[in-house]
Amino acid sequence: MSRVFVYIDGRNFFYGLRSSDINYTDLNFDFVKFSNLIKGCNRKDRSLDKIYYYNAPLKQQINPYLFREQQKLFSRLSLDPLVEMRLCKMIGRIDDKGREKFVTKGDDIWLACDMLQDANDDKFDIAILVSCDGDFLKLVEYVQSLDKEVENAYFLDGGSIALRKQCNAIIGIGPDLIEECLL
Repeated sequence: MSRVFVYIDGRNFFYGLRSSDINYTDLNFDFVKFSNLIKGCNRKDRSLDKIYYYNAPLKQQINPYLFREQQKLFSRLSLDPLVEMRLCKMIGRIDDKGREKFVTKGDDIWLACDMLQDANDDKFDIAILVSCDGDFLKLVEYVQSLDKEVENAYFLDGGSIALRKQCNAIIGIGPDLIEECLL
């Protein structure tokens, strides 16, 4: 039986959902059901052993409602024994027009370190990277050099072609899969 670990780039996932449909949000998304669906379309020769979820808490003072809703998502995720959350920092930056924008810092490096460590420790046979970020290309190459498979779950309307080509398999995230996982 192949052991599967799922690594979810939470901020990238949020923007992927929004690009699919402006009404979609990760706040009412069932990441455990989603991970079970993408692990191999109910293949019996695969077990879902771990889900990592990377994101940063929103700023309460900026939008108290969204902050509370995100905290509910984090609480829901923390109750599932398969899920390990990695909460990073949200940093404010001033753009070239003088507006403050917030970016998540530390999530990509944490995801890369976890996947590399887990591959080195032989904790999985297949890693599913849920991200459209082409910056993960070298990570995928290195993990594959350790005789591990890496699959990429990506939103159908975007993402890195080079990342998809490097992976052992690809999983398109489209409207049907999204709808099935909304709470």
